[in-house]
Amino acid sequence: MVRAGRRPGNVDTRAEIVAAARTAFAEIGYQRASIRGIAKRAGVDPALVHHYFTDKSELFIETMDLPMDPQRVQSQVVADGRPFSGERLVERFLAQWEQGPPGVGSPSFLTMVQAVASSPQTADAMREFLSDRLGTHGTAGEDAVTQSRRRALVSSQLLGLGWVRYVMRVEPIATADLVPPRPAPRPPCSVLDNAALRLAGDELLPAWEESLARLVNELLGG
Repeated sequence: MVRAGRRPGNVDTRAEIVAAARTAFAEIGYQRASIRGIAKRAGVDPALVHHYFTDKSELFIETMDLPMDPQRVQSQVVADGRPFSGERLVERFLAQWEQGPPGVGSPSFLTMVQAVASSPQTADAMREFLSDRLGTHGTAGEDAVTQSRRRALVSSQLLGLGWVRYVMRVEPIATADLVPPRPAPRPPCSVLDNAALRLAGDELLPAWEESLARLVNELLGG
């Protein structure tokens, strides 16, 4: 019988709960895993799991070393009653992965990539987690299939950006500032020429981020 409350001695109960949760998510996925089942694996009462973690999503975030709940990122994008914006989504996506010292990339993103690449079960659990935590945004009256496709397309752009910036470290994207100073207006020119000028100039503007934001806005139905 599982004993309620804290274990005696120096056992790191929290770490054992996280280890049990990691095993459960890998073996049966995010949707099928439960706080009660994870507590049973760790040999503790479910109340003790809730002592450390608010809910299953928070526990999954801990096991995957994610910097923030994706649902919280979405809420920040629409804070203060603002409409959902591709530009703010890209900005918040990058900001959540870059919470350490500047210039070191994102160890958290690398950890996530390594985890899902090395284990199909972990990739399945991550997909289920994101489906559970992320809402859909688009035009009114869309059916579930269209919303699912829209979410998948937006995810492909954001994760592709993360791969290029944090894993492959492709320049100039790898070291570009998230919010660099904007230069004085330039003479009108074509979109491609304008992007090339900004990337080649002394003040590196995130033309890649602006382009991606426009694409995300289109995928969102904006």
